Amino acid sequence: MLHSAAAQEITVAWRDFAPYNFVDQGVEKGFLLARGKRIFEQAGVPARFVLEPTKRIWAKFQAGTPMYCSLGRYRIASRELIMQYSLPIHSDPPNVVVAAPGAAFKVRTHASLLSLLGDSTLTMGTRDGASYGDQIDAMLVGAGAKVEKRVVEAPLMMKLLAADRVSFAIMDRYAWQYAHLHDPAAANVVARDFADMPPGQKRYLVCSKDVPADVMNRLNNAIKAMKISTQPLTDAELGQ
Repeated sequence: MLHSAAAQEITVAWRDFAPYNFVDQGVEKGFLLARGKRIFEQAGVPARFVLEPTKRIWAKFQAGTPMYCSLGRYRIASRELIMQYSLPIHSDPPNVVVAAPGAAFKVRTHASLLSLLGDSTLTMGTRDGASYGDQIDAMLVGAGAKVEKRVVEAPLMMKLLAADRVSFAIMDRYAWQYAHLHDPAAANVVARDFADMPPGQKRYLVCSKDVPADVMNRLNNAIKAMKISTQPLTDAELGQ
């Protein structure tokens, strides 16, 4: 049985990000949300899963919110000062560039992602407060492309692209595939792969520093026992 500190319920925040975690007609869905719930169940750790926007999640970590975790996050060196990481719970495929209809030709003329990011005539749409992983974040620091930061999730970014409000965005491949299947706004948006796109990042469960080591060990043991696959998702998983 867990000791009293470990038995305290943990709040696990997740963002709306199909097909990882999302709400469809009032029903919570997503392969990573389901995986996260199984991890806590198998670990025997009480948890309450809540939908929250990304910026609020990071604000809560920075404010030292106790017994607080978040699902499916990248490992960023600067964040290790305020949170602790589990073992990986998912490995992303490489990201994909998605281009607005009016910018698709110009995006295609670039032979590399680095070249594209240096094009000051194009505007990149990005989510304010988001990270693409250390390698892409470093590429963006010196990029010549104009960056349009918006507090938006993938469906609204797709609408901005479809309306030529931004030229291109770097998008999670599974999120793009899901949008291509389900979002009419994606019909005229064009995907482009680049050879210098960094490998996909691993995703982790991150928790506040006060979550006891015993609890983190239980969660990690559950992750090991589940033998989580890093194989590409099936069409059924993408379409759920």
